[in-house]
Amino acid sequence: MPTEGRTICTQIIENIAIIFEKAGYKFIKRGGFEYAVRKDSAVDEAIEHINDDQVALDVLEYNRVSLKGDLNRKREILASFGLYAEQIFKSSKFSDQFKQLRSDVGFCLNNLNIRHNQAANKVSQRVLQGMTEEELEQWYDRTYTLLISVILMNTTREIQAQLEPLKQKAGIPNG
Repeated sequence: MPTEGRTICTQIIENIAIIFEKAGYKFIKRGGFEYAVRKDSAVDEAIEHINDDQVALDVLEYNRVSLKGDLNRKREILASFGLYAEQIFKSSKFSDQFKQLRSDVGFCLNNLNIRHNQAANKVSQRVLQGMTEEELEQWYDRTYTLLISVILMNTTREIQAQLEPLKQKAGIPNG
């Protein structure tokens, strides 16, 4: 009997691990305990700073394991997320220090079949030529990471702007 009870407990624990995995968590062991932690805490942080509920939901959806291989849905989400990021880039507050990130995001959105008519774009044709669906999906995932970075860097910039008065109060010069 004890063996049967142990087997049931083991099965329950394995099922819990599967559910957590599908929900975007992983288990880490520390000091004899197992903790469930998010696989991608950067995404969680970025979502906290996205003002558009639909974009936030799309960003969460993209991060799900079940979306693997669904290039059409990933493309739709990236196009929407890209429009949101463009609003940040157009903001006068988003400085030139992120010029390269802006350029890289624009390149990916415009040349990886995410938006625009790729048949009319010679650069896109060269970029996509010979690329497998798996490679394209990897580039979609990298584009997603770049877009997450836009949100986090914009949040960092906002925090730095709020920090300036505290530094001045402390007598610490800007810079």
